[in-house]
Amino acid sequence: MTNSGSSRPQVAIVGAGFSGLVAAWRLNKDGYDVTIFEKTAKTGGLIQTFQNRNGQVETAANGLLASKLVEELFEDCGVTVLKPRKSARRRYLAVAGEITRFPLTIAEAFSSALKALKAKRHPPTSQESLDSWATRVLGQAMSRKIVATAMLGIYAAEATELSANLIVGRFYDRTRSRNIPGRLRGTVAGPNGMGEFLSTLRQTLESRAVKFVFETDVADGGKGSERLRHFRETGGQIVLATPAWESARILKKLDPASSRIPALELIESIPLISITSYFSRKPLRTGFGTLFCQTAPEGENDGLLGALQNSEIFEGRSSEGIHSETWILGGRKHGLTMISKSDEELIELVLAKRTRLIAGDSRQTHIESVVTKWPTAIPLYSGKLESVRSQLLKDESGIILFGNYLGELGLASILENVRRLGDRVRLT
Repeated sequence: MTNSGSSRPQVAIVGAGFSGLVAAWRLNKDGYDVTIFEKTAKTGGLIQTFQNRNGQVETAANGLLASKLVEELFEDCGVTVLKPRKSARRRYLAVAGEITRFPLTIAEAFSSALKALKAKRHPPTSQESLDSWATRVLGQAMSRKIVATAMLGIYAAEATELSANLIVGRFYDRTRSRNIPGRLRGTVAGPNGMGEFLSTLRQTLESRAVKFVFETDVADGGKGSERLRHFRETGGQIVLATPAWESARILKKLDPASSRIPALELIESIPLISITSYFSRKPLRTGFGTLFCQTAPEGENDGLLGALQNSEIFEGRSSEGIHSETWILGGRKHGLTMISKSDEELIELVLAKRTRLIAGDSRQTHIESVVTKWPTAIPLYSGKLESVRSQLLKDESGIILFGNYLGELGLASILENVRRLGDRVRLT
């Protein structure tokens, strides 16, 4: 099981994004000799942070949902946990043209509360959509106004397209990983953003003899493929911590007969756009942010999914006197069309909606916007993915799949899944 003179079992991880880095962190702590292969010249994948004159720009996630394991990871890397500001407790939904913290009427709220008391008795059925489950278990108003809006902001797809088993099934299945609560609550981050935190994680791994091999495509048919093939032949095991579509490409080179290849190719990707915008004045209504309903008749079918108020979530996210927001656009329905638009057109869409719903002086107070486009950002949590998930979890030929398409999309949930990764490696 060794191939580098080490007495420890060898593991190669392909991909140096969040999934690959936390997988390396866990396996290194479990006693494995870890080498990370990365196709690009940097770590972090979609998650990058940079600073401009108006404040910080996060290209993807701005933090992690707090848990015991998140706290352990931060502490192990020597990074101070930045807790959210009190203002971040206020979260809003835009439904029927109105921004509110709770869009249900008193009658709807009472009816939904009674139904929710019995929710544990009603797990989702096979291939049931999230819309169907939420309507059946929580009522139509709760499903349409709250569940559909909130889940669209997280999974970037309509509730009618999302698998209820993948989204809420873990609350009924004790074998699925759950985030174990820690001392803190809410979203947390490092003082200098997620990109800086992942850079620190890389440095921590390097200080513990984890090796990084950059600018190496292990599916190129050349030196990269040969190196990983030799790694397998000498007893090493492989963890593919890459997106589903990239994992399919790699498996075709490493294990072309694998039954997991057609399963991976069924998984669809969703395009997303993030726009970080700076304003000289904060809006009257401040908080964590706003998610916009897109479902008729209460929603606006325009592909603007949500807006986070960065400077209200964490300290130090904008320059003095500057208000920072990140808008999320695209999604399953509108992503491809929006990706093709110019930055100027996308910024205008944001300003128009912000002027109408959040602050009438948005164009006058707008200073700058930074646009980041991700043509293949996240997997679609559909019935197709539900149907192949068990197949993807069958670790074969010394190759393990590990990533956000296996049933847990959030960063904290991906981190939680590393608890069992060592067992999967040992059993392969």
